[in-house]
Amino acid sequence: MTALGAPCAWGQDVESVGARALGMGGAFVAVANDSSATWWNPAALATGPFVDVTLGTASAGADPSPGRLRSWGVAVGYPALGASYYRLRITDTDSLAPTGVPGAGRQEGRVGVPSQSLKLGQFGVTVVHSVFPRLHAGATFKFVHGSAEGTGSESMENHVDADIGVLGVAGPVRLGLTARNLSEPVLHRPGDGFPDVRLARLVRLGVAFDGDLLPAGRTRPFTVSLDADLHAYDTVRGPRRVVAAGAERWFAARRLGLRGGARFNQVGAHERVGAFGASVALVKGIMAEAHASLGSRAERGWGVVARAAF
Repeated sequence: MTALGAPCAWGQDVESVGARALGMGGAFVAVANDSSATWWNPAALATGPFVDVTLGTASAGADPSPGRLRSWGVAVGYPALGASYYRLRITDTDSLAPTGVPGAGRQEGRVGVPSQSLKLGQFGVTVVHSVFPRLHAGATFKFVHGSAEGTGSESMENHVDADIGVLGVAGPVRLGLTARNLSEPVLHRPGDGFPDVRLARLVRLGVAFDGDLLPAGRTRPFTVSLDADLHAYDTVRGPRRVVAAGAERWFAARRLGLRGGARFNQVGAHERVGAFGASVALVKGIMAEAHASLGSRAERGWGVVARAAF
């Protein structure tokens, strides 16, 4: 762990994985019902298909911007158990390193050193328990392998951490809560003047209206959702406390899905993001999904996912 008072930069934000999630602007904590729930809300895996597999990649951050992200991941799940591996690379992590002097408040700013990077590999095992038929609890126990580059060298470290989540369903309303990075693991970065990297704890609440859960004969193939962080937290892109809203609509007997959303950071650089995405059924049970994000330079991006559900 970092010594008391030692400078510390901070790790990734949650909007890093999933074409459906990011196509809805990141308003996904209560919506997740595929294997990407292993990242967004472990408890929501209980509402997914018998078997669901996703494989995808994403990119965010236009040049020049701090904290540019490249990621890929694979996940498999069924309602009681899941497994996942996500790989993230975040560059220019020095751009938001702390520069406060001793005794003063911490400030965020460029420190005038060469660009550095953060690499994270996360293998997770997700377990889900249905407390009641419409109340689920879950946890992803994860092995985090990371390296924080500094002065041309890397410090490779391993940590054990966990994410937890709950999901309640009442009629067409879904309510989710997730907490990520419970132990806030620290990756130590070699070299003088380079802060260590801490993966910040995040608690997010989500609520969604799911038309598929309306009474028989009245169902509608659409979903609207709203997510909000319950506290501010730090990332290599700067401080964040996000509010996100999204909507999804299915057509042609669920062979085509269209979605859109927006995300607003309430602190720091106050980034604004608009997003849209689509899912297309290639054959029965196999879908191709994609998203694109527009707005603040550091958050512009795209992603593609192949998904199989049975």
